Amino acid sequence: MIRAMRKLALDYLFQQMEQGQRPPDDLEEWYRNLTADSPGRLFPFLVESTESFDRVYVLQSCSANSCAELAVQDLSPEIAQYLPFLKRAPRSPQAGPIIKRSYTAGEGAGPRAKMLNSTLKDFRETAATSKPWASYFREVVKVLTWPVVEMTDGSLLDWKEAGYGSLLEAVVQRIPETKGEVLVTVRDAAGKLPGERQDYIRYLMEEKLAGEKYVTKKAHSYGPATCPLCQADQVT
Repeated sequence: MIRAMRKLALDYLFQQMEQGQRPPDDLEEWYRNLTADSPGRLFPFLVESTESFDRVYVLQSCSANSCAELAVQDLSPEIAQYLPFLKRAPRSPQAGPIIKRSYTAGEGAGPRAKMLNSTLKDFRETAATSKPWASYFREVVKVLTWPVVEMTDGSLLDWKEAGYGSLLEAVVQRIPETKGEVLVTVRDAAGKLPGERQDYIRYLMEEKLAGEKYVTKKAHSYGPATCPLCQADQVT
């Protein structure tokens, strides 16, 4: 039964991704090649859609490499594909440097400082590991810990002097949007968005989507074991 369910799922996935094409004889091989060569193509099926967002605010190190700078741009489909947003439980740290910034009349901007601080703490801890994506998070932490940020209007903000607990908090609070939601993200040293980095894609696939996302108090992870769906051996 499980094998039949998997075959139906792969049939559906192929039709959605390769519309009009004839299915190959071996869908398992097609899927293995897809996950190895183009895992980003799977994100629309695994993460929250960003189609409802109008704009994205992007943080990166300034050209003099002495501060951060904040830019804003429309969230086009070309950019959205590189911003895989993974929804987390309320008040939980963000999975990565793609943050949903909201605004509610009477309550102000969110996420709150406590959650942003715990997010930055998670980034630092990940950056200090020996995992394949640690170097990426070191670049992210560098951008998010500059003492000064150049805002979209060209003004310079020393976030500590302004009374904020982090650069992220300052940006979230100073963004002028008061309707709907926008995204806040980070470009790396080469100017790439998170979804353009293969090590970040691997982090999402292995650490989050195949790791903690589907683990609950009643359904624990275990391994190494053989996956009952795809028969992969020695996996969690």
